[in-house]
Amino acid sequence: MRLVAKGYSQIAGLDFEKTFAPIVRIESICALFALTVQKDLEIIHLDCMNTFLYGHSDLELYVSQPEGFTDKRYLEKVLKLNKSLYRIKQAPRIWYLLLCSVICSLGFVSLESNISIYCHNKHGIIFAVFIDDILIFGPTKNHCNSVYYALQKHFMVRNLGFPTTFLGLAVTRSSFSITINQTGYIDRIL
Repeated sequence: MRLVAKGYSQIAGLDFEKTFAPIVRIESICALFALTVQKDLEIIHLDCMNTFLYGHSDLELYVSQPEGFTDKRYLEKVLKLNKSLYRIKQAPRIWYLLLCSVICSLGFVSLESNISIYCHNKHGIIFAVFIDDILIFGPTKNHCNSVYYALQKHFMVRNLGFPTTFLGLAVTRSSFSITINQTGYIDRIL
């Protein structure tokens, strides 16, 4: 079972203030792919599972008792959330702030030009975040995997290997190039 909040009933200024969570831009991903070919970097694609359930809210959040799980003795009572929940408008922001703090604790620094991209100057590792999808670019597979293992200490993360798709782009790598296209997207549109 998955509990999802009725975020559509939240009122701006009353139930939430900030909902913005930065994401990596597709242009930045294309530039990182070009850099990967130029510097012969390795890439791994990570998927963080149950992302919105990790973060602790900076606001007090309450929800009605879920249908089928109401306590008959306290029908008028509501539940206070200790964690964020899917569909709460500020859930992406809460997740991003938590992920950002973990990434920074590992020695990464975000770029001013795109704060969803993080660099580790000592090891030459680049970290690109799109909500719960992460690309790690590094000089070797071991460098990339070391970041993956560090994240596993904090979150449930799956290593998907080389990204075959990312942000709607189909990605193919040869020994001298990375090719991207959107044939899947075009097929869905047609």
